[in-house]
Amino acid sequence: MAIKKNQICIICGNRFTIMEGLFLRDLSDTLKEQVLKTNSYAKESSFICLKDMQKLRIENMQTMIDQDLRIDQEMSDKLKKELEKDTYVITNINDTVYAKRTTGQRLADAVAKFGGSWGFIISFTLLPLFLLYG
Repeated sequence: MAIKKNQICIICGNRFTIMEGLFLRDLSDTLKEQVLKTNSYAKESSFICLKDMQKLRIENMQTMIDQDLRIDQEMSDKLKKELEKDTYVITNINDTVYAKRTTGQRLADAVAKFGGSWGFIISFTLLPLFLLYG
């Protein structure tokens, strides 16, 4: 039994089986618009073969990539202009943080600095020996 190729692609005009394509009503709005731009006589019941559908999708993706690249280039140009102005200020964040410490924070840092040092470890080891000797 032969399969009937009774669907005609609106783009290429060739005959296909119903499994070899999609109807315009089944496409996304973006792809519908793209088909209607090139084929003003297309209807919701118009058939598009998978090969032409793939071409449409690739064109759609290329359009999105080109838009993205254009936006990226515009942002890059703006950044270059700002950097050329040489008016930006570089701030050492450590200076900013340490300048605004409270007294309690400075005391805690001093205790931690001493408590984590070799001097503290040695003195803490010698203290029990001194107490035992005394």
